[in-house]
Amino acid sequence: MSSVVRDLFGGTAENEQQQTDGVEFSATVLQGRYAEFMVCAYLTQMGHVAHHLDVTGFDVILEYEGLTIRVQVKSTTRVTHGPFKSSVRWDVGRGSRYGGGHKKHPSKGLLPRDADIAALFYAPLQAVVFYPILKCLHSITLPLSFVRNSKRGEVSLGAAINKWKKNRKWGEVSDENRFEAGGCAQQKNLRKPVFEVCDDDDEPTG
Repeated sequence: MSSVVRDLFGGTAENEQQQTDGVEFSATVLQGRYAEFMVCAYLTQMGHVAHHLDVTGFDVILEYEGLTIRVQVKSTTRVTHGPFKSSVRWDVGRGSRYGGGHKKHPSKGLLPRDADIAALFYAPLQAVVFYPILKCLHSITLPLSFVRNSKRGEVSLGAAINKWKKNRKWGEVSDENRFEAGGCAQQKNLRKPVFEVCDDDDEPTG
C-alpha cells in the first residue's frame, strides 16, 4: 500500500512530485513553499504582521515597528560535518538549480534591491535565521550550533533588521520603487545598488 503525502494545499504528492491543475511541483518546490509558510507562522507567533506573497524577488512582507520589510525565504537540508564543527549552507542566488551534486544553471546573486532580509530555514530542525541583505550574496554558511540555537529566529530577526537599517543606502531608489520593482521584475529601471560586492564568506548575524 503506497503512502499518500499531502502538501500545504491539501493536494497529494507521489514519487516526490505533485500535480495541481496540470502543473507539476517538485519536492524541492514544495519544501520551499513549506518554508515560506513556516516563516510566516513564526513571525505571526512573535506578534508581527506577515503577508505571504507570490512575486518575483521576495516571498513575505513583514510589518515591523512601523517598517515594511521585504523577506526572501530560503530553505535547505544541507549540512557539512567538519573535524571541529558542522555547518549549514543555503544557496541564496536567484535561479540556481542543483542536481546530482552539480550546479546545472548559474545563479544570479541576491541583491539589496531584491529583498531586505533573508529568512534562512533549516528543514531538519525547523529552525530559521534572519540575515540582512547588504550586498550581493550567492550563498550563506552558518555553524549548525548557531542555527540550532536560533530556533524560530526571535533574536536574529531584531539583529538583522537593525543591521539592515544601519547600513541601507538606497540612493535614488525610493521605498516606493522597492515594491514597484517587484524585487527583480523591473531591475532595469533601478539604479545600480550601493552594495554590489559578491562575497559568500559572511559572519553569522546576532
